[in-house]
Amino acid sequence: LAATSSISLASSAFADAAPNIASASAAPLAPTSVRAAGGRLDLSTWRPESDGLLRLDGEWRHFPRQLLPPGDPALTSPAPAFAVLPDTFDAGDRDSGVLPGHGYATYSLTVLLPGDAPPLALRFSILATAFRLWANGELVAQAGRVATTADDERPEFRPQIALLPPHAEGRLDLVLQVSNFHYVRGGPWEPIYIGTPAAAHAARESRLGLALFLAGSFGIIGLYHVIRWGAQRQDPSFLYFAAVCFGMSLRGLAVEEIYLVDLFPGIAWATLLRLEYGSLLAIVAASAMFLAELFPGDQPSFLIRGYTGISLAGLAAVALLPPQVFSRGLPALQVLCLSAAAIGAALVGRSFLRGREGAGIFLIGELAIAVTGIHDVLISIYRSLPTGTWLVDSIYLQPFGLLTFVLSQAVLLARRSSRAFVELEARSGELREAHAALDRHAHELEKRVAERTSELEAANRQLARLASVDGLTGLGNRLHFDEEFRRTWSDHSRREAPLALLLADVDEFKRYNDSYGHLAGDEALRRVAGAVASSAMRPGDLVARYGGEELVALLPNTDLEGARHIAERIRDAVSGARILHEASSVERHVTVSIGVAATIPTTSTQREALVELADLALYRAKERGRDRVEVATSAPAG
Repeated sequence: LAATSSISLASSAFADAAPNIASASAAPLAPTSVRAAGGRLDLSTWRPESDGLLRLDGEWRHFPRQLLPPGDPALTSPAPAFAVLPDTFDAGDRDSGVLPGHGYATYSLTVLLPGDAPPLALRFSILATAFRLWANGELVAQAGRVATTADDERPEFRPQIALLPPHAEGRLDLVLQVSNFHYVRGGPWEPIYIGTPAAAHAARESRLGLALFLAGSFGIIGLYHVIRWGAQRQDPSFLYFAAVCFGMSLRGLAVEEIYLVDLFPGIAWATLLRLEYGSLLAIVAASAMFLAELFPGDQPSFLIRGYTGISLAGLAAVALLPPQVFSRGLPALQVLCLSAAAIGAALVGRSFLRGREGAGIFLIGELAIAVTGIHDVLISIYRSLPTGTWLVDSIYLQPFGLLTFVLSQAVLLARRSSRAFVELEARSGELREAHAALDRHAHELEKRVAERTSELEAANRQLARLASVDGLTGLGNRLHFDEEFRRTWSDHSRREAPLALLLADVDEFKRYNDSYGHLAGDEALRRVAGAVASSAMRPGDLVARYGGEELVALLPNTDLEGARHIAERIRDAVSGARILHEASSVERHVTVSIGVAATIPTTSTQREALVELADLALYRAKERGRDRVEVATSAPAG
């Protein structure tokens, strides 16, 4: 639900704070099949100037719960443990269970270099959350303060490039100390690169350039939409979208290359982490509100309130709690982002199927970040997959997916905001043309109005006819009968002419339906209606469906004897139709019972009384054996 921008951001959460800025090295990378084994990495055939940067992946000698300095005899112990880097404390020691997420360890690696290797450098991203690195006994890089307790450790995320000392006899001994007591997971989870200083600096500069380009793009788009919102405050979608853009821009500066450290060298590690987590939660909340504004009525309000409330509560926790506490909520953050993305995709898909404007563009942006997000999850968790080593090493594509998404939404908002102006211009032009046409063709328009009026009158007559017909039998319906009965009663009262009414009911019709089914019952009722209608063929006679299997015949200018004669003719016609009814207790075919009543309407009598008399006569016909005609013996009461 929280818009699909969270798909991409959720992938970085899945990677345990792995990079979410695309890795694009300016120099080519050496073959990734070269890996350390048994604490040794043989690069004797490597050509740094032409082969480019190389990852120091593979088996490093591993000394858990020990901080060993260079030269310590334990570093050359005959049977050390090994850890496959890059990895976290948790993942690296899952089998042995030695280290939890908090802990410390020493890693060492012997690198065999070509004898004519030029000066080299190491490039780091993040080693959580404090580290020191020695090369041939010389301290070449560090971040924070490595310690064995949380009180003594000082965490720091600081990507850097370390120049290596001269490597005598083509041998490089690396000793890496890492500790973590302040984050949910620790360890050297990012690769360490080796290569010429020029290649290392080019790689970092290209990554920084990309990060600044993306952050600047998001920031400019966000600023533009803040200005648009200021000019059009009745539409808060601009403000929510600007908040999403600013969150993405801030997040781009706060992760991996962490350019905020270059901008503000004294910025605290905890502040960086709060910005990283807080920007993600802010994006989720703003995206939920943005999606609700974009497709109003399609998004359940309880979901919008739920995701917004949870995100704001998470922001409060990030602001008030220490990192070692709120970082433990990483799994919950993953669930929040992924569930929001999945529900959001489903809701946008529903809007697309409903034909909502802009939903297709929204889905294009979703597809871009979904594909790039899945890609980044794979290479963050499974770094040995081929997708992590195509062209450049560990290229993270989610920023491009996010940029595609943001640009698609910017296009969507631009189309949405300009639509009113375009429609206004179009309507103004149409009105001008209509006014001119009105002046030129007044007579023609009057003729068209008359034609349309005639068509509407014909349509109304057709609708009135359809409204008065029973859909099953084709006879008049109850509404039509009541109207005609009222009109005929008034006419006969004025003329003091006799008026008769017949009520006919299909005998044991429920048994017919139970025996033959309702479809057969409908067909039988249609045939009975046809027989009744064909028997009352005088001008002015009206046959209608009174309700269920009950039919009514209104016979103007007819006395009681004439009505009885017509009723007998109707009963014979229905019986003669020979509609099979083996469940009947009367005959083996469908029959009807008919009640007959007649009167001369007066101003002192009510027409409902005539219906009651016919109904009583019908009841007697049913009571006396069915398939018969009974005549009312009294006149209607006043």
